Amino acid sequence: MSVSLRRFWVATGSGDRSARVFDAATGAELCRMGHIGAVSAVAFSPDGTRVATGSSGPHGSGGRARVFDAATGAELFRVRQEGTVNAVAFSPDCSWVATGSGDGSAGDRREDRRRALPRAS
Repeated sequence: MSVSLRRFWVATGSGDRSARVFDAATGAELCRMGHIGAVSAVAFSPDGTRVATGSSGPHGSGGRARVFDAATGAELFRVRQEGTVNAVAFSPDCSWVATGSGDGSAGDRREDRRRALPRAS
């Protein structure tokens, strides 16, 4: 679960293969983002305009990190990773997204490029 500091919104991830954004004041669902695996991580961008998700892939094929428009649920981009993505975070200036996986791999996404980072020891 993640709470937007700029908007009164809450993002959730679920084993039902969806992430959702809710208006915390009214409880209304603002958007739902479907995934191919269980959603294990969600994070709002510091400006509250985007939400990143981390999930498993189909049939153990690795994980996915995806970034969506927080208001509409439109997908902006996705990144594939070796293991299930169980951590996502935006940089303070919203210019990149970092991901972490249970298999020790990590990655980042900057300006439409993905770079693998060294495996954690």
